[in-house]
Amino acid sequence: MLIAAVVAVANVVAQSAQTSETNSVADIAPVVVEATRLGQTKEEVPSHVDLIMRSDVESSGAESTVELLEKRANLFLRKLTPNPAMSQIAMRGYGANSFGRVKVVVDGEELNNPDMSAQDLVRVPVRAIDKVEILHGPQTVLHGGNASAGVVNITSDVDSYEKKTTLDVHGGSWGAVGSHVGTRGGFEDAGTTYFANLDFDRADGWRQNSQYELWSLKGGVRQRFGEGSWFDAMAFYADSRYGMPGGVYYGRTSYGADYGSWKTGARDASDTEAEARNSIYGISLSGRGAISDERRIDASFSFRNRKSTGYTDYDVYTYDWRIAYVDETGLGDFNNRFTAGTDLKYDDLKAESDSKNDYARFSGALFVHDEFWLLEHLSVFGGARGEWFRSRDAYRTGSSRSRSCATKGAAAGEAGINWHPLEGLKVFAKWSHFYHAPLADEMFSYYGVPNMNLKPEEGDDFQVGADWTFLDDFNFNATYYHTELEDEIMYLNYANVNADDRTARDGFETSLRWWREKVGSAGVLYSFVRSRFAEGDYKNNYVPLVPGQQLRMYGEIYLLDWIAVGGGFRFVGEQRYGGDFAGRGGMIPNYCLFDAGVRVMPTWSWLDGFTFAFRIDNLFDRRYFDYGEYFDPWYVYPGARRTFMFTVRYEF
Repeated sequence: MLIAAVVAVANVVAQSAQTSETNSVADIAPVVVEATRLGQTKEEVPSHVDLIMRSDVESSGAESTVELLEKRANLFLRKLTPNPAMSQIAMRGYGANSFGRVKVVVDGEELNNPDMSAQDLVRVPVRAIDKVEILHGPQTVLHGGNASAGVVNITSDVDSYEKKTTLDVHGGSWGAVGSHVGTRGGFEDAGTTYFANLDFDRADGWRQNSQYELWSLKGGVRQRFGEGSWFDAMAFYADSRYGMPGGVYYGRTSYGADYGSWKTGARDASDTEAEARNSIYGISLSGRGAISDERRIDASFSFRNRKSTGYTDYDVYTYDWRIAYVDETGLGDFNNRFTAGTDLKYDDLKAESDSKNDYARFSGALFVHDEFWLLEHLSVFGGARGEWFRSRDAYRTGSSRSRSCATKGAAAGEAGINWHPLEGLKVFAKWSHFYHAPLADEMFSYYGVPNMNLKPEEGDDFQVGADWTFLDDFNFNATYYHTELEDEIMYLNYANVNADDRTARDGFETSLRWWREKVGSAGVLYSFVRSRFAEGDYKNNYVPLVPGQQLRMYGEIYLLDWIAVGGGFRFVGEQRYGGDFAGRGGMIPNYCLFDAGVRVMPTWSWLDGFTFAFRIDNLFDRRYFDYGEYFDPWYVYPGARRTFMFTVRYEF
């Protein structure tokens, strides 16, 4: 009933708006940042925002969304295996389980899982991406506890009526082969657009037992009921099977054993038989109904089921509802945007390993947000969110059974100023109080006993920054932030616990990008963070698994209208080994990676529509690893050696 009610609200209200005009705010600039949930442009968003457009997707040479974010986004991707479905996103100085602090949304559906598994970015075919929006820093007021470090919003091209079909085949080193079939288009007279994508990828991997096979199918339609009103319906299915090679031990133990250099065993696996499989299916419904030119209602519902088999068998059901009211009628002679809404979410997770767990959580939230323009180019804003979580766990270990429930609450708030002193220039300052609720797996210890006393971590963040688009082709941004966190959730002694001591983060992010059609593109992206314990036994020690510095450079130049060459460089600085809070295990070494590629887009009639591409990653065959743990001795996950990929694509 609730599903029907939410959809009906959006649909009925939308039908009443068939004669409404386009929202005036959306006309300010052609690129609207949908990840804000307020329909703002990049210039209006009082945060550090990175945009990756379709042109960036093409020039990057990426064959997966993971590769695209690695090469074009100012964030860190941790890859434990060759399987891109297991890649973990890290932002703003968070280490272990950092992906749980980044909300990933694709076409309105959240990809975050209630357990400690990373968002499955393989479900997002890179050839179907229209744009990627990355909001840095806490976005908790509008997005909840999964967005305490930021939001990554990915959208397909569902607005164009132009009919287009893409066929893609690719293959390369380590037995990699794959294909993509996608089509989109619409019927302008009826106001209907559609899209569908089918993707397949497999590879043997660069280590023993690191093979994977991935399938993904997704389709959807959008129906417009008038200017500013629409309704979306999407369905998806994905299946992935992959080996689980584990890490590689190296170094000398305290009891005299010597595992030697990790480089000699970089192709080996500590487990040559372990495998896993994930199957995901679901639907996503969303709608927007315009009450008038200045008022609207947004509503959405999504459902998905994930079945995982392997080391632990999971069966996870997730239901997500949202409804929001947006009013831009203004206050007297002053512009004003007011938003109020509610988020409801229910997760049911059943797990079987040495013990059985039946975990359920229901969360409900209310939020409000308001932005008021003191002057035409100067606004102040503020917002608040209150959320409560009802968790229940019924578990069984051996013959004993017990039940445990807990209800906890958390609150978020934000305030700041957004100023546009010059055309194309944004200067902002923002304070946020945010929280992150424990993931389901974070509630359990090694023995399956739930820690229902685990509290949400809460913190305060202050950021100040600027974003400047100049000379039409250039964009520059720079942001400084300071974050302090209480009760940070950390993994200690085979259990997740709230840290006794406060943690703090100071960071700086900046980038300069240039792009000109049929000429070329270039970018330099840099980030620095000092993530540390601010007090207690570990005072001034670094938080594990946080690279202190990152630098990315990329460029592409058109030699002719139909041929372009390019390449890139990535530097990832030193970081503490996982679990090494005392700082005894040294540092994971920094590493530099180069890539190069060429694209050929013939203009001859008999090859019109074809694109031929070739790229090489890790051009100089660097030996490195981006994840490791300090036990006795070290345990690391070696990174990929030199790889290459050929791609043939045809669009018509």
